[in-house]
Amino acid sequence: MPEHIRQGTLHEQIRNAVYHIKSELALIDKTHAKECHQRERNKQQKTISKEPKKAHKQIFASPDQKRSGLSALKDPRTGNIVSDPQMIKDIIYDFYKQSLSAVKPKTGNYLPNTAPRHYPWEQTQAPDPFELESHMTRDEKKGTRERPWLHSSIIDQVAFHECIRSLSNNKFPGLDGVVNEVLTMLPPIFSQTIHKLFTIMWANGYTPETWKQAKQSS
Repeated sequence: MPEHIRQGTLHEQIRNAVYHIKSELALIDKTHAKECHQRERNKQQKTISKEPKKAHKQIFASPDQKRSGLSALKDPRTGNIVSDPQMIKDIIYDFYKQSLSAVKPKTGNYLPNTAPRHYPWEQTQAPDPFELESHMTRDEKKGTRERPWLHSSIIDQVAFHECIRSLSNNKFPGLDGVVNEVLTMLPPIFSQTIHKLFTIMWANGYTPETWKQAKQSS
């Protein structure tokens, strides 16, 4: 106990002790309030630097301020002022639907089997006809090189596993619903069976029609 509290009568000692305690509590409250203020200030400065719009709303927004909005609109079809929320919504929807619609939209058939392309380079009477070719096709025409026989690569089990391992994950499955992750984790007996099936289809030049179809995701 401080020396000034020990001196004097019991009444004075109690009064001095109460005063001393109140002074210490006031000092503690002041220090705590200062720390809280500094912590909130640092938090606000961090928000201002990272999210200025959010900080602006926190500083200047009033809790009693109502969110502004459209209270009425003029109906372009009737020329009347409407205040019904549903009618206002319909007017806004019709406006943006018309303003954002495509200008001179194209309609009709576009697939090659319904609308022939007639590319200029495919016409025999074109001023400068040409054929798309590669180094392999050019050498084959000249007879200087032949295509390598792919049978050894097709039956190679290691090459097959490398192709399976290179499949990308998180891809949309086909009509059979089998995703690539399943193919990469098949037991060896299943993987060998699929490899044999691919080899037979390659030898016969056959591809199932369902494998030529895609399933689009919305």
